[in-house]
Amino acid sequence: MRFALLLPAMLAVSVGTTLAGTMPCDRASLYASLKDAEESVAPPKLKRVQGAWIARLGLLDSPLAMDGFKYDALVDSSTGRAWLVQFAGIAGSVRWFGPVRISTESLLECPEVKSAKLLSERAAARAASAAAQ
Repeated sequence: MRFALLLPAMLAVSVGTTLAGTMPCDRASLYASLKDAEESVAPPKLKRVQGAWIARLGLLDSPLAMDGFKYDALVDSSTGRAWLVQFAGIAGSVRWFGPVRISTESLLECPEVKSAKLLSERAAARAASAAAQ
């Protein structure tokens, strides 16, 4: 991957802004797991599983990135897999890399994961309420 050499430096530069106030949310380890992933042909097809969550975590959004790309991770707790999403850029493209097996334990304190878990719990409660009626 071409950007694999430049991305660690950009991540280190942006760590102060991207990660501010989100520790112990371990985005750096998540990136380290994803940095060598092979490019995917298409976006992942994910299925919602009761009690599981799917979250998109911002990894890198640096004004210092000369290529104009932003990098996120899409994490599925039901399968323990994650994908790297490269998007925007000058041409406005989207590229997917992965999946890679990860441990989701170090991500449980991430604001995006907390929000995804809450949405999953609410959806389960609505489904149970509708089934009871």
